[in-house]
Amino acid sequence: MKDFFEMMNRYSEIDASERIKKGQKFSYAKLLIDPIYNFLVRYFYRLGILDGWRGFVLSYLMAVYHLIVWVKVGEKALRASAYEDAIAAFCQGIELARALADKTAAAQQEAELQTALGCALIASRGFAVPEVGQAFNRARELCEEFGQTRLLVLALSGLDIFHGCRAEYDQEREAGERCLKLAQQ
Repeated sequence: MKDFFEMMNRYSEIDASERIKKGQKFSYAKLLIDPIYNFLVRYFYRLGILDGWRGFVLSYLMAVYHLIVWVKVGEKALRASAYEDAIAAFCQGIELARALADKTAAAQQEAELQTALGCALIASRGFAVPEVGQAFNRARELCEEFGQTRLLVLALSGLDIFHGCRAEYDQEREAGERCLKLAQQ
């Protein structure tokens, strides 16, 4: 049974991700109806009833599997929504930071927000999307211009990961070496 539940957890994660990729959206109706429907199909239509209590248990466990899949689809949708909200807030904060009169304070605020934006973009859209590189690169430019070493290390680390995921190894090495030099100072 332990192996079955571990396998159920693993496969339900994959199944939930596949459903999201296909554009299927979470709904409470699916959460309630799909497991019941799958139980009825497996137990009666596919003749699980002929296997006695074993057929009943298997049909029940597969209904639980479908319930778990839809719960995971809902969790993933909720997480993705939260990251998109964070991305929008960071973008709005960047625009507000650019409007500050004190250019040094504006640059520091924008660099912090660009770094946070890069991290949120990674979580939401992946390591290699161009927006990630743009956010970390802008943070790097601001940090170099105004001498913000702590944030520069974060920006260079983000660029290192970004370029590595895109197989841009020369840029990855350059960012990594600069980050190492800063850390050794």
